[in-house]
Amino acid sequence: LLTREEYRNREISTVAREVGMSEYHFIRSFREAFGISPMRYRASIIMQRAARLLAQTDLPVEDIAHQVGYASAHSFSRAFHRQYGVSPRAYRRLHRME
Repeated sequence: LLTREEYRNREISTVAREVGMSEYHFIRSFREAFGISPMRYRASIIMQRAARLLAQTDLPVEDIAHQVGYASAHSFSRAFHRQYGVSPRAYRRLHRME
């Protein structure tokens, strides 16, 4: 559900209401089922999409940042580095060699 395009930018509370749960119960149930919060899950899906774009396209990092929902390339780069341990440009170089 959280990977569907129309749910990507929705608040978790809105998604919870749409499936008939309180936000608290939705988060707790999601964490029990998947071992991760819905917010972290959504963030990991976003970064996976960004990683695919970096490896498979020549789009500038700034464009990829905007495509996956970041307002600035700087905040995207920081988040990407936290997830993968390398900058988006370094990730692209490493995965283009494979």
